[in-house]
Amino acid sequence: MVEVESGIGILRVSGEDQKKGYGWDVQQEHIEAFAEEHSISVSRYIRFQESATTLDREEFETILEEVIGKAGRGSIQWVLFGRANRLNRHDWTWMEYLSRLFRVGLKIGLGLEDKVVTAEAWQDPGFVMGVVSDMVGGAQEAKQWRVVSLTARKKRARDGRLPTGGCGLGPYRYIPGKKPGQGIREIIPERAEWCRRWLE
Repeated sequence: MVEVESGIGILRVSGEDQKKGYGWDVQQEHIEAFAEEHSISVSRYIRFQESATTLDREEFETILEEVIGKAGRGSIQWVLFGRANRLNRHDWTWMEYLSRLFRVGLKIGLGLEDKVVTAEAWQDPGFVMGVVSDMVGGAQEAKQWRVVSLTARKKRARDGRLPTGGCGLGPYRYIPGKKPGQGIREIIPERAEWCRRWLE
């Protein structure tokens, strides 16, 4: 008999317009499919609206503390997101959030990517690169970035770079490709080792 574990699904949109695209209902569908595949009972879904491009994330911090508290009492083992960028869009603060969740033994499920993120898996540079690639988006999202209104972001996307900024703080570097969305991310061993030590 398969043991069923418990989790909380977190659904985030940046603004009203995002509810029409990758909104709460679509995110929940991805989480439900992931939960069924991995024998997880979702005890609650938390919906909130907040941009992940800022470091001042008061609402998410409140949710995070609630989740960590439940994990500390042993009532949940999982935190589930519809996809990687629903947790965060900045790679460096990903490290901070993951570190806090790992400390209380939580596993993170990414629905769309069908990935299980654990403290052990995060020690594998190849796995880290895969999650980072999922977070910043693929070629389809690069196409969407090309039509955003900010001139600087449009130029970065056309040049094959990340429109939201470089990757200088993370454990990897971004090497632009010939066309938008064709760049690659390469692990920088020294930074990756520093990140691992930080998570320990």
